[in-house]
Amino acid sequence: MKVATLISADLSIRYNTAKQRCDADTLASMLTHRFDVLASFARAVSAVSRDALHRIASGDHPPSAHDALLRNPLRHWLWGSADALREHERRALEDALPASTVLRTVYALRQALTQLWCRSDASTAQLTLQLEHWCQRAETSGIAALHDFSQTVRNYESVAARP
Repeated sequence: MKVATLISADLSIRYNTAKQRCDADTLASMLTHRFDVLASFARAVSAVSRDALHRIASGDHPPSAHDALLRNPLRHWLWGSADALREHERRALEDALPASTVLRTVYALRQALTQLWCRSDASTAQLTLQLEHWCQRAETSGIAALHDFSQTVRNYESVAARP
């Protein structure tokens, strides 16, 4: 039996804080690290999303919405694809989103972010422009966590960009 030696390359996300706008390098880094990007997004908005859920649960909303939301982990229904949800989870999501502008905005921007890497027929220039528009939407959402996350996205740099 042969023992393989694994050589690990530095594939972590790199940042260039001097960058003010998204460029092709930003896009390349985001596409390469899309799972890390989603995990960072989830961490960035978890507190504001949790607060919004608690406001729904303590407010005057249909019991089906807040009961299902509080039973299921936030990451299970907010961070996943709506297609992967069970029927009762999908109903809870459909009840919760209209009840909270914050959750609706976070969810919409999460979905829009994942759509960026699903558009295989778009050019690099088109995707870069769409990423820039996504950042603008996040920054003007009125949600500080989204604004800050957008600034982080703008700073992404691919490994190839550095010597």
